[in-house]
Amino acid sequence: MIFLIAAGCGGGAQDSSETSAPETTVGGWSFTDARGVEIELESAPDSIVADTYTAASLWDFGVRPVGVFGWGLEEEESAWANSLGSVDLDQVEVVGVGDQLNIEAVAALQPDLIVGYGPVDPTDDTVAPLIWVSDENMPLLEDIAPPVATKWFGVTLEEALAFHEDLASALGADVGDPALVQAKEDFESAVAELATRAEGSELILMAVSAGPDGIWVANPPGFAILGFLAGLGFDVVVPENPDGPWELLSWENVNLYPADVLLFVGNNPLETGILDDQPTWLDLPAVEAEQVVSFNDKWPFNYVFYAEALAGMADSLQDFEPLD
Repeated sequence: MIFLIAAGCGGGAQDSSETSAPETTVGGWSFTDARGVEIELESAPDSIVADTYTAASLWDFGVRPVGVFGWGLEEEESAWANSLGSVDLDQVEVVGVGDQLNIEAVAALQPDLIVGYGPVDPTDDTVAPLIWVSDENMPLLEDIAPPVATKWFGVTLEEALAFHEDLASALGADVGDPALVQAKEDFESAVAELATRAEGSELILMAVSAGPDGIWVANPPGFAILGFLAGLGFDVVVPENPDGPWELLSWENVNLYPADVLLFVGNNPLETGILDDQPTWLDLPAVEAEQVVSFNDKWPFNYVFYAEALAGMADSLQDFEPLD
């Protein structure tokens, strides 16, 4: 069997010599995905192919896909590079980069399931079950193995974490492993610390990405972490005219929404200088005050990763102040 469940689940990749395969359940296997669709197999799955975001979420639970595809594999300095979490690419086969997918490579792995980000509207059965797979490729994938759509859009952070924990458990992970139990406790401690930072805070946070045409402002319903921060008491910018998860602002209009802190997807431009040729960026109050932190809107949905990430965010925000 090539689908591996790690025996020990710490914070990083496990050596394959310490893993064992999930046991086949009597009476078949089933799991209800983000669309409400019940996926049924005659026996527990031995192997899966997953998009990068899902692979990263499952990895710290001990689940090892045999193949990965999607964003974060383009180059080391990609804005999505840290979306890979603890995934060890030496232990998996890359079967697609970005929005390109090698159907033949997927078929050669003979997966039992293909798991990935579900559609923005999971109730819309007219759209593909996996958002990062093209309409052309989706039927070809479905001929190889059933798709399993994960929850990511329009759900709370707690819902997304619980869903991925349930998925990992269904795939054979021991979610009662002491390391995972400790990770949950560490997560709760980090949440408490961040809540303390939020108490009485007047900071306005805005999550952004940048491209040739301007900056993209994140729409909180599309990113569980942003809704979570708002729930703790932080003021998080909600764009007025989003197209799904983002609203694009031209470089002339990047100051449309006031913000005290910019959560920048990818490496911090204050450190890399990649936006130093954009005067309107340099004029933003948060940039002038150096209140910009590197952020990842695709943090892996598991407690191991989020415990560390939220603790780091609490540290980053503690010295920032509201701007006039």
